[in-house]
Amino acid sequence: VKQIRAHVEAHMAEPFRLDRLAEIACLSRYHFCRSFKMATGMTPLEFVTEMRVERCRQLILSGNDGLAEIAVACGFASQSHMTT
Repeated sequence: VKQIRAHVEAHMAEPFRLDRLAEIACLSRYHFCRSFKMATGMTPLEFVTEMRVERCRQLILSGNDGLAEIAVACGFASQSHMTT
């Protein structure tokens, strides 16, 4: 989970790739999803989304960027996607 967290933090603005996360964990997609859910209580997509939302919160609180820039920096397709 630490390696996955580090990878997501380093590549926050990039599209979510389940294959890449499974590769980092040295597991097949199926076993990675199953093991990750057991270890964290959430799916990999839920985990990545939660990390992105938290980063958005931090950037919004810093008050330096607009919402559209924050959304793109955190890997959301648009400001409306982020706010949803």
